[in-house]
Amino acid sequence: MSYRSYLTLDEFSDIWQNGCIPLGWLALCRSAEALVEAPDGDYTGAGFWGYRTSVWEALDSLDRAIAILQKQPYLWSYFDVLALFLEEVQQLPTEEEITIDCSEFAQHSPERAQAARDAAENWRQVMRHVQHGEQEEALAALRALSDVVSLDQGLPFTGDLERDVVVMGGRTTALEELVWTIVGEIYEGPEERLEFFTPDWLQTNYWPWLADMPDDPAPVNADTVPRNGRHSPTGENPARQGE
Repeated sequence: MSYRSYLTLDEFSDIWQNGCIPLGWLALCRSAEALVEAPDGDYTGAGFWGYRTSVWEALDSLDRAIAILQKQPYLWSYFDVLALFLEEVQQLPTEEEITIDCSEFAQHSPERAQAARDAAENWRQVMRHVQHGEQEEALAALRALSDVVSLDQGLPFTGDLERDVVVMGGRTTALEELVWTIVGEIYEGPEERLEFFTPDWLQTNYWPWLADMPDDPAPVNADTVPRNGRHSPTGENPARQGE
């Protein structure tokens, strides 16, 4: 199983990602309803299905997240792509429904089901830290969240963009990681909007700082990287022990 997650904007578009609940999706969920069963009543057996919210609620949630993140230049360098989600949601009538189906992801293990269930609240906690100017706490919470909502490696969020790119293995790998863990890799929607979700478009319009980063960086010293996730000295991820 690929353990996909799906962001569905009514009948307008779908975005999906294997093995991850992209962080950008959680910015739509400030007032979202957490669902154990699918909206049609089908029980998946995963222990958690996902989230449901309205267009109106998602717009309000995105507006608030953008306003908060813009106050922190480092985090805004990653999450200015929320403006793209805002444009996408604005295409819909306000009474329509938006869902995040992470039932496949939740089927991976009880730990992942719990991570999916807690994801929206943990994103809100990150926003509270940023809003209160608690930089280190925000980064630690974001690293932890990124780790548990991905079956691969979460984003490093060290507080320094160049250091992040080095940790991720260079510019090309970093772009892939950002697409997978913030936006979602596969977009299925109106043909005229397909280009907006391609890696090249995303880098040019939202992550232009990547263009100046090294693509073959020197090896990183694990002892200098925050360890509450993928970068422990042993290479183990504490959040995944016991899986």
